[in-house]
Amino acid sequence: MVDLFVRVNPRFVAGTPKSVSWDPAKKEFQLAFECPTGSPVADYPTVLWIPEARHFPGGFSVTSLDRPGKWSWTYDSATGLVKVWSDPSTAYHEIRVK
Repeated sequence: MVDLFVRVNPRFVAGTPKSVSWDPAKKEFQLAFECPTGSPVADYPTVLWIPEARHFPGGFSVTSLDRPGKWSWTYDSATGLVKVWSDPSTAYHEIRVK
């Protein structure tokens, strides 16, 4: 039961969330959001908390629908925070963690 509550969790979304999902069987998280092109918030990363020890002891991957080379991510294992910088020239974004 705890696994349903202890999951990947968005701490800050650089835009307006459109959907958030967590599949506990597949250990897959998906976040879709929109950020208007030119919006000041587009300069900030989306921040996700990753319960690595509970769900991803062998590691995890972060992917995005943004154009390759136009987005990036970092992970701080001490805090469990992933920061994802999205393509500021695109309004719609999807981030997946699995």
